[in-house]
Amino acid sequence: MKKILIWLLFSSVVFGQNVTVTQIKQLNKKSSGAFYFPQFSPDGSKVLVTSENFKGLSYIDIKTDKIKRINNYQGAGYKPVFLPDNSGVVFKSYKFVNGRKYSSLIIQNFAEKGIRVLESKQRILSPPKIVNGQIFFRVSNRNKIFNILKEKQTESIKNYKPIVYIKNSKIILLKNGIEKTIAPFGDGIYVWASLSPDKEKLLFTYGSKGSFVTDLDGKILVKLGDVHAPRWSPDGRWIACMNDKDNGQKYLSSDIYIFSSNGKKKFQITNTKDKIEMYPRWSPDGKNLVFHTLNGIIYEAKLKITEK
Repeated sequence: MKKILIWLLFSSVVFGQNVTVTQIKQLNKKSSGAFYFPQFSPDGSKVLVTSENFKGLSYIDIKTDKIKRINNYQGAGYKPVFLPDNSGVVFKSYKFVNGRKYSSLIIQNFAEKGIRVLESKQRILSPPKIVNGQIFFRVSNRNKIFNILKEKQTESIKNYKPIVYIKNSKIILLKNGIEKTIAPFGDGIYVWASLSPDKEKLLFTYGSKGSFVTDLDGKILVKLGDVHAPRWSPDGRWIACMNDKDNGQKYLSSDIYIFSSNGKKKFQITNTKDKIEMYPRWSPDGKNLVFHTLNGIIYEAKLKITEK
């Protein structure tokens, strides 16, 4: 599939002396189907995508432009992760049995074209994370680690670096095997929580207040404003997010922005009236972003980031 340069977005736009959008490419055609929630593989060679309602997984090969269907599992597109060596993906899938929802955690290897079920028929199962090169997940209230190299599970996570996840709509920081609740605004809904690459700061969105950066005690360091789905750049210097607006029933607009991690600089990456761009994700080298539009088109923005 030929990549298409979308001049309607930006051809070469310079924001001050810091961020230059050198090119924005469309990675899929409407005829290939609608895709959402793109993310780069660890080596940057693939972009993982899902269909509407998170059903199934596919990837776009950056070099060949080809789209390959991986699976058709229900729920597989909700927060899947690549294996650290790029050999496959880990995802959560679900089925309904007698009206009750049961979830499984699955590893799928690209080359072997096989699957391995890590957990099956669980009523409460979290999406996976990659932590210290291993697969971290939660079954009910139990934290588990699957050691990829040793191919075995353990519940011992005392020697792992800090991990953050959402439980009961609050942020949980897991450090040295001890859970700590982080809720700077008290009760409410906390989403999109993540640790900075150096594990010293926390990024999240809270209800209608927008997105924030705090220290690991929950002290607010940066207020990013009414933006959503924030993501750290690989070096921790920048934060990509979407500035979306809705009327309570449907999205009215959304554009992609980049903030400096201290919140002092803000750059608009897209500015379109006829497209609603959402959910940006960084490339492993921090030079590109991928995102989707509301109608299922995937774009890649090539960036040149310089600092004064």
